[in-house]
Amino acid sequence: MTPSELSTSIPRKQEQQPLYKPRVFERVGEDAKEIRSEMEAAQDRHPLSESERAAFIRFENALGETLEKIYSLSPKSATAYTEYLLTEKGRASFEKLFGISVDGDDSDSVKRFLLGHVPEILSANGKDRTNFFRRSNDYHEQSLFSELSATMDEDAAIDIRNATAPDRIHLLLTPEESLRRSERLRQFKGALKKFHSELVNGPHLGQEMERVLSDTLDLYSRRVNEMIIGSSQAAASLKEKRTLLGQESLSDPEKALLQLSSITENPETDLSRMDKVIHGASEEHDSNGWQKQVGEELARYADSIEEEIIKSTLHEKDSLENLGLDPERIGAKSLTFGETQSIGDELLSRYGLLSAFGSDTFDPDDPTPAPDGKWRFVLHERYDASGFSTDPKSKTVKGPRKDLSVMDVLPTLAHEIEGHVLQHTNKELLPLRIFKRSGAGRWAPFAECAAMRNQDFVSRNAFGTSFLPGPHYTRAMSKKLEGGSYLECVEAHYESMLSLSRAKRDAGILDKDGFRNEAVSALKRSINRAKRLFVNELGLDRQSSFLVHSKDTAYLEQTEVFRAFKEQGIEKLLYIGSANSEALRFLCGNGFVDPDNVIDPKFYSLEIWDRIKGNYTLDGKH
Repeated sequence: MTPSELSTSIPRKQEQQPLYKPRVFERVGEDAKEIRSEMEAAQDRHPLSESERAAFIRFENALGETLEKIYSLSPKSATAYTEYLLTEKGRASFEKLFGISVDGDDSDSVKRFLLGHVPEILSANGKDRTNFFRRSNDYHEQSLFSELSATMDEDAAIDIRNATAPDRIHLLLTPEESLRRSERLRQFKGALKKFHSELVNGPHLGQEMERVLSDTLDLYSRRVNEMIIGSSQAAASLKEKRTLLGQESLSDPEKALLQLSSITENPETDLSRMDKVIHGASEEHDSNGWQKQVGEELARYADSIEEEIIKSTLHEKDSLENLGLDPERIGAKSLTFGETQSIGDELLSRYGLLSAFGSDTFDPDDPTPAPDGKWRFVLHERYDASGFSTDPKSKTVKGPRKDLSVMDVLPTLAHEIEGHVLQHTNKELLPLRIFKRSGAGRWAPFAECAAMRNQDFVSRNAFGTSFLPGPHYTRAMSKKLEGGSYLECVEAHYESMLSLSRAKRDAGILDKDGFRNEAVSALKRSINRAKRLFVNELGLDRQSSFLVHSKDTAYLEQTEVFRAFKEQGIEKLLYIGSANSEALRFLCGNGFVDPDNVIDPKFYSLEIWDRIKGNYTLDGKH
């Protein structure tokens, strides 16, 4: 029996009992109760003395500084879609940038060529290199879109049977940096274990001090383990290099990386296990005995969310008119980018976060923060296709420089500014260094939770309509767990997105052209988004039932997170960035956060709406 056969022959017995923590969706109710209990218990504990607290802060700051240095190590990599390099345009672009001609007339020979010329690729200007590989991705997406859209029937169904799955190669450009990061993580993990041992066996430091130190070491250990798992994924791409070029092609750092990693000859199973360690798993098992990341309970929840989205959308016109609003005016792109700029600046200013250095001082090619350390709201042509986003590194909220509808702007800025910006601001107020840069990890459902709640709250109060996350990722993940290929996951994601468009068409809200336009947009998005379920080193034509990337269930799980925290009266804690349940339990239990001092949204976006909504009423008057 081969190692591959052995690895897949034993999981049924190994995984009969749950091996992994439940996913956030399944455990958040208990987590919220425990956090509430920790807050109450902290009131009866003796706080650290002034000298103890100072000593602890020095110790944690040293741990945080070490972790930051490791976190700042940034191995470089690139993903090339080989079909682009089989075109004249792609070859010419490659030669112009990297100074060498592409050798290869099929996908595998192009892969071998790229793997053999990593030094030349690395030597190019970083921005130019990034743009080249982005073009290879865009080429594959556009090619696949053209292929699939040509099969679209009147109901917008597509036929994937004759479509060609894209082929790609993941290039590890700086393996020595990847090795350095992996080694330092393991060294730091060893140091944390040593500190634990000294804490248990060393001199007595006092009950409270020992508890706080133990909890801190646990917090760091969880984060380091997560980072080690993440660094192990780099080794998976080396398996393909070894297959294509042979063992002798590997450099010493690459060989060392493979020895350090836990990636076997079955990367899908290994990466799936790692994903479950980080993001948890359902208690449900598949037919082979493996715990699933997406269980029936989450799938049913996805269905219920979809029903609510469709119901809200179909009644959107009535909801607006019931509020005395004109649906046509609301839907029109009536806000100029200058008016949107003023709204964003006002929101930041109302929280005291607006930089004195205006948006015109921000350079997208040099995204450094403003000198005063405050936030800027930047509208730029470069961001026209990406919508609004928050970048904590440059302390900017970015958006498109174009006219938009008020229904798009106000709820979204409530999400970004009154959500994510406040989260980053609150975490900066914490006394612990781990939250300054690396964070506590596993925060995805919590990061979106409060921000999405803001968007929904403003949308409901201003326009009478809900704003809920779509279930599309979850549907695509379910298909992947059934053994679906990339193309099948694209179809599942696309069909999920079409549910709303078909309901709008059937209700007479969309005409034929409008329905077709939404279908086209959904197909483009699905081609892009379904790739998140497949790690770079795996072929997109593979049919494996192992899900190696389930992080994006967070978009659906976060609605349950807010509900559970609100039920316990602790929803303000969700406006602390880079935290998770364990981190919040630690912060509250050890007196490092006072909910009364957490900055929560005042919904100034709704005050702005009250001021301008007269422009959108049925009679056009205030």
